[in-house]
Amino acid sequence: MVLGVAIGTYFALKNMKEYQNALKTGLITALGGSILAAISLSVFDWAVFSFVFPTSFSNIFLFYFLEAMIIGLSIGLIEGLYFRMKRPKKLISNDDLDDDIFYESLKSK
Repeated sequence: MVLGVAIGTYFALKNMKEYQNALKTGLITALGGSILAAISLSVFDWAVFSFVFPTSFSNIFLFYFLEAMIIGLSIGLIEGLYFRMKRPKKLISNDDLDDDIFYESLKSK
């Protein structure tokens, strides 16, 4: 679960749009991936262990869901902060600069 979520979050953050927030995208991607992994792991374990031990699906899913929340939040936070620090924030956009030049040209006349 850890390896899959880390790789998926890395590729999601590597290919995100310029206007997206890296921390928010990392947290959402990691939580989504870890919850999907928890569902698939709990279904597999429930199917295998239901023949040997009489356990309910909800107990197994609760365990994996709590594990997925911890793993997803930590990986999303770490990779989101890494990509946030890696990409510098623009202070002035090109649209604002074009508007300033236009208004300055009107003042001089």
